[in-house]
Amino acid sequence: MKILPLLPGVDLRAGVPVEGVCRSGIAMREAGRKLEVPSCDAPGDGCVPAFPFPVHACTPTRAGYGDCGRLAPSITADAKRFDAVIVLRLCQSTA
Repeated sequence: MKILPLLPGVDLRAGVPVEGVCRSGIAMREAGRKLEVPSCDAPGDGCVPAFPFPVHACTPTRAGYGDCGRLAPSITADAKRFDAVIVLRLCQSTA
């Protein structure tokens, strides 16, 4: 089974969502699942090679937090290769 958890970024300093994907991903890998993560990180960001799973870094735009115009086309192109897509924390809270 191939799983695509969708995160806004893979920097482990972001806390719970990223750490949750890491920990659950390790358990999934041990159970024979494959995991790849699309994110709005730039390919050159230091967090991308440090992440324990393959990252599809889609580069954010300059329009503002979480705006990543390349993310949707990337997911659309890759979705057929995966059994499940899990969307995690793609909203922006102003509270």
